[in-house]
Amino acid sequence: MKRLLILSLLGVMLLSMPGCSSQNTGSDQAAKSTETEGENKSDEKGDNIDTSDIVPEEIVELGEYKGLKVTRVVQKLSDEDVEAQVKDEILGQNPYEEVTDRKDVQKGDIVNIAFVGLLNGEAFEGGTADSYDLEIGSNTFIPGFEDGVIGMKLGESKDIPLTFPEDYGAAELAGKDVIFQVTVNKIQKKAELTDELVKKNTNGEFSTVADYSKKVREELEKSNEEYADSSMYMDLMDMAVKNAKFISDVPSSLLNKKKETMRNNALSYAEAYGVTLDEFVTTTMGTTMEDFESNIEDYSLQGSKEVLVVRAIANAEDLNVTDEEIEEGINTYMTSYGYKTKEEFTESVDMEEFKDYILESKVQKFLADNAEITEKVADGSESDMAAVAESTEEGSTDPKSETEDSKEAENSKEEDSSKEVENNKEEDKTKEADKTKEAESSKEESPAKEVKE
Repeated sequence: MKRLLILSLLGVMLLSMPGCSSQNTGSDQAAKSTETEGENKSDEKGDNIDTSDIVPEEIVELGEYKGLKVTRVVQKLSDEDVEAQVKDEILGQNPYEEVTDRKDVQKGDIVNIAFVGLLNGEAFEGGTADSYDLEIGSNTFIPGFEDGVIGMKLGESKDIPLTFPEDYGAAELAGKDVIFQVTVNKIQKKAELTDELVKKNTNGEFSTVADYSKKVREELEKSNEEYADSSMYMDLMDMAVKNAKFISDVPSSLLNKKKETMRNNALSYAEAYGVTLDEFVTTTMGTTMEDFESNIEDYSLQGSKEVLVVRAIANAEDLNVTDEEIEEGINTYMTSYGYKTKEEFTESVDMEEFKDYILESKVQKFLADNAEITEKVADGSESDMAAVAESTEEGSTDPKSETEDSKEAENSKEEDSSKEVENNKEEDKTKEADKTKEAESSKEESPAKEVKE
């Protein structure tokens, strides 16, 4: 999870994040804030560095890039996947509904409780909560706690005497007799997905669960297909870069441009979260500023090499970005990310990099059109994915590639994975991360929960 977050935040394209639009925080403000925090180590802003005069053929000799062997992997979509997505979209932040036909707690209920844990008559640290949703029968609390809640009435308070397990994680509580003072705030059950609820939450667009599930399945299948294409394109680019030979140093102008774009990207995310870059890196990304800067150095080098290989292949195969393609790309991103005018878009986006992005897409498609592609449906198992990785590795046709190039190609794959992260997926991940964080926080609040090794 942490790796995935880092990849999505360090991508070279600011377009994949809502904060890049002038409607929110612009790149100028991001650069200014970065300089204020002392994190900006380049003398030039990325969008002011011109790299269009670089001649790629003077720096890189292309290796094999046609006839590459690659596996295109489509993730298998299960009925459970569809059902989970439907429930998430329809039930949203209200997955429970109150029990109204009875007043007592039964197994399977989700009970909202308040509790205070007492050791020798004193409340012990972390043993108190005012509003906690506990599923009765989940065995998330120490033995006896949930059984003690069964049969309690709505609004009832009760003392539940318990003994912490001898092997409990907190030594000061292990094996100790305690009393939990528990009050039942609400008795709930898991909300049912009904036709009526679907109709209500879709403003009548869908009238049944079946109809809505069909729509969700089509969307998820399309998403899986698009992800399979994106992953395949990245694998092919990795091979092309790995097979190339760099006969000269990567120009510093290109390296600086990549570094600044990555820093500004991460900073814009930080501002969207309302924190400093340092806070964002250490908390949300779960790494240190030192490692963050090291990642930028690594990714900018590999990203620069990829740009050079892309341009070299484009020159060799006479692949050019037309004005029509640029216009189409602008219109697509204006629609996707809420830009009101073309001027607003071009002012907030590095157009040279945007053209490189479109050119890379053309080169990737060319590589795919000239590759030997094996189709595979994956079930997500470790053995399945390992087999795919092995077959992709065998697809590289240049046995003379250096170990360093191979390692850097892996970094390139990581950097580019951010390009496929769309705004709505980022929001879903953020919601999921928030839920996880809340769950972990709740666990920390209550030593009543049994430590499971």
